[in-house]
Amino acid sequence: MKDNLNLQRLVRVIGLITYQSLSGEAVMDQLKEDELPISERTFARIIKQIRELGFEVKYYPDKGYQITDKVKLNEDYATMLALNTLWTRQSRLERLNSGDSDDLIRTDLYSSGLRMLPVVLQAMNNSQKISIVYQEYGSQDTFEGTVSPLKLAEADYRWYVYAYDEGSSSLKLFGLDRIRTFSLGKRVSSDEIPHSVKEALDLNQFKLGVKPSIFPDYPGQVMDVTLAVSDYSLPFLIDRPFIDTQEITNKKIGVYNEVKLHIIPTRDLIKKVAATLGDIKIAGPQELTDYVRKEYPAFADAILSISPKGENILC
Repeated sequence: MKDNLNLQRLVRVIGLITYQSLSGEAVMDQLKEDELPISERTFARIIKQIRELGFEVKYYPDKGYQITDKVKLNEDYATMLALNTLWTRQSRLERLNSGDSDDLIRTDLYSSGLRMLPVVLQAMNNSQKISIVYQEYGSQDTFEGTVSPLKLAEADYRWYVYAYDEGSSSLKLFGLDRIRTFSLGKRVSSDEIPHSVKEALDLNQFKLGVKPSIFPDYPGQVMDVTLAVSDYSLPFLIDRPFIDTQEITNKKIGVYNEVKLHIIPTRDLIKKVAATLGDIKIAGPQELTDYVRKEYPAFADAILSISPKGENILC
């Protein structure tokens, strides 16, 4: 996968010269350490490619190369910098793990699907189609088709891509670690993506994780969920919101703080609430609390019950 390797080198160089000035020799030495060696000619080509991407790269005779427009932190650039960090970490882990360090490092905790990220990112940036052979989860069945990647997502240490599948004219979700083979194809215009697919993609902004709604027949699927949050957990929720639509109402539900979510309820939401061991509870709506009681009776701590008198019952 030569294109994959070239993209890794490109992303790594961007990461190296974004926050500091480095000479070409220093960059090449670092890439050699990261097991991504390049020649002087390749380094010059990469600098040219970075400039063609729209970044301002300055050369200081006494310091070296540096990307100076740090304000250009759009979504794609932030993703590229994240890739740089992930590749560096994975490379170091692989080198450490080649010795007797199995008991010291748990590499299973790190995101899978990492090697396909630059390919998918390139296709998204260039509005290209990808022909893939995909291994279905938990099955020997494979999917073969041409898809148009639209949005990357990460959940439970695994990378996914939402893509338009031409064969079924629908939006599909693919785990990057299960893509067996691929080839980049022709460009796709926005007009070729059905409006229904764009709408389905937009709905995912209201999700935690990538799992489907637990109420697929609910109108619009998006639901107003009320959380009861302890004083201990409220600062954490303010700092790291569950979702962009989260609202801290500054109201109380008994001893708890009321927090509103405009969200598509999924198993990931229930798991995240249950993981707080009672510091965050689902207070409504009734459909959701009833669902948790029925489907997850062991998660009693995830529900704030209300008595007929309107009093809180701590489950």
